[in-house]
Amino acid sequence: MPRTKFHRKGDSELPEVDPQDLSYQAMWRRRQVEQMQVERGLENKIDTINTHLKSDRVGVTLNRQGDLVYLVATLPVKPGDTHPQGRKHKQYKVSVHGTGFTFSVDGLNEAEKEARDLGLLKTKGLFQWTERYLGKKTPQEEPTPQKPKTIGEMLEEFEQKYFRRRNRKRKSERTFCDYIYWLKRFLPVDKVLTEKVMLDALHQTEPQSKTRWYLAATLSVFCNTIKFKHDIRFGEYKTGYSPKQREIPSDEEIEQDFYAFKPRERKEKDTASDRWAEYQWHYGVMAAWGVRPEETFAIDFEKTCAPTNTRKLLYLNEVIVDGLKTGNRVVFPLHKKWVEQFDLMNPKPLKHRTTNLKTKVDSLSKAFKRYGISFVPYDLRHAFAIRGHVLGIPVNEMAKNMGHSWEMQVKTYQKWLKLANRIELWDKMEIQMEEQSELERVKAELEAVKEELMCERTERIHLQAENQRLYTQYQQLHQDFVTLAAFAEHHRSTTTSS
Repeated sequence: MPRTKFHRKGDSELPEVDPQDLSYQAMWRRRQVEQMQVERGLENKIDTINTHLKSDRVGVTLNRQGDLVYLVATLPVKPGDTHPQGRKHKQYKVSVHGTGFTFSVDGLNEAEKEARDLGLLKTKGLFQWTERYLGKKTPQEEPTPQKPKTIGEMLEEFEQKYFRRRNRKRKSERTFCDYIYWLKRFLPVDKVLTEKVMLDALHQTEPQSKTRWYLAATLSVFCNTIKFKHDIRFGEYKTGYSPKQREIPSDEEIEQDFYAFKPRERKEKDTASDRWAEYQWHYGVMAAWGVRPEETFAIDFEKTCAPTNTRKLLYLNEVIVDGLKTGNRVVFPLHKKWVEQFDLMNPKPLKHRTTNLKTKVDSLSKAFKRYGISFVPYDLRHAFAIRGHVLGIPVNEMAKNMGHSWEMQVKTYQKWLKLANRIELWDKMEIQMEEQSELERVKAELEAVKEELMCERTERIHLQAENQRLYTQYQQLHQDFVTLAAFAEHHRSTTTSS
C-alpha cells in the first residue's frame, strides 16, 4: 500500500482519529483514513488473488501501478524485442487492449479472470502476441470509430467512478441519489453530453434560485468525476442564492405545539392517525436535544434510558441506521425540564412498516403538517442552536454537541437569530455588564479596606514597639528605685546605730 503522511516510519497501522473531534482537520483525516482502509482492502485482495494464482500454478501475477493493475508473466519474446541473454522468454507487464485494469473490486475480479485465461494459453503453448496483448492496431486494420456515449451511459460510468473511492454506505448512497435526481431531471439521458446541453439545462432554472444552485453543484461533481472537459464556470451559476429567512419557533411555541399531537378522528385506511404519540415523542427528542430528524432513529436506548444517566444524555449509535452524517455522538440537553415534561425517557419510536430511513424522516415532515405545526422538523434544531447561543454556551462546545463544525455553528445557525433572540441576548449581556461593574466596585472597596487594614496594622506595630520601649524604661526605673530604697534604708540603719 502506498505510504501517506499519516504513516510513521516503521509503522503500518492506520492512524487513530477521535470520532468526537468535529473540526475540519479531523473530518479530513477521517476521510483519508477511510480511503486508506479501502486501498488496504484492495491491496489485501491482490495478495489473496496472487496466492490463489500461485497455488493453482497459473504462472501469472497481478501488479499494481498507481490506479491501474497489470498482469505480470514470463512470455515468449515480443515481436521486435530481444532478451539481453538471448533467451526465448522474457518477463513482461501485460495489459489487455492497451490499458490496465482499474484498482477496484470489479477491476481486480476482471484482472484475475484475464490472468487465468493467459495462464491457460501459456500452459497449452497457445500464447501468441496478438493485438489483444500488444495493445495497438496493425496498419491493415481500420480503426473502428467509437460511438459517443449518451448521458444515460455516462451516468452508469458516473456511478462506478463515484463509488470507486467511497465506501458504499447509506450516507454516500443518499448523496449519490440526490445527484442522479438533479441530473435526470434536467439532462436528456438519450443525448450526448456537451457544453450546450449543460448550459441549456442551467438556463432552464431561475437565476439566484435554489434549483440553479443545486444543479450547478451537481454538474460540477458529475464532470469532475467522469473527467469531462469543459469551459463552464459552474461557480458563477451558484452566486446570488441565499436560503429563505426561517421563522425559528420560540421555547414557548415549541412547548405549545408539543401538545398539538393528539388523537384525531381516523379516516378509512388511515393508519397514521394512530401514531400521534410516536410523532410527538420524536418531536420532543428533536426539541430537547437538537438532533437531526434522522438521528432520532439512531438512539441507543440501553445507554440513554439507563438509571445511571442522571444528566439525561442522549447516545447516538450510527450502526442502528447504517451510518450517520457525523458518526456516533453524545448529546447534552439544554432544557432538562423538557426531558421530564415530555416524558422522553419513556421511548415511543416510530413503528413504520418500512425500514427505509428517508421514508421515515419524510413521514415526520408530513406529520408536522398534518397536526398543524407551523414549522418544519429541522427548525427545532435551529432553535436548539440559538438557545445555546443565548444561554452563553461556548461555540466550540455547542458545535460538538450538535455534531458539526465551528464554522457551521457560526455561519449557518446563528444567522437565524431573530430580534427577540437578540433582545434577550443583549438583556443578558447588560445584566452581565452590570454584575461585572458591581463586582469591580466591590473589588475596589475591598482593596480600600485592605489598604486601611494594612495602615492600621503598621500603626499597631509601631504602638507595640513604643509600649515595649516604655515597659523596658519602666523596668529600669523600678530597678533604680529599689536600689535607692535599699541604700536609704541602709543609711538610716547606720545613722541610728551611731
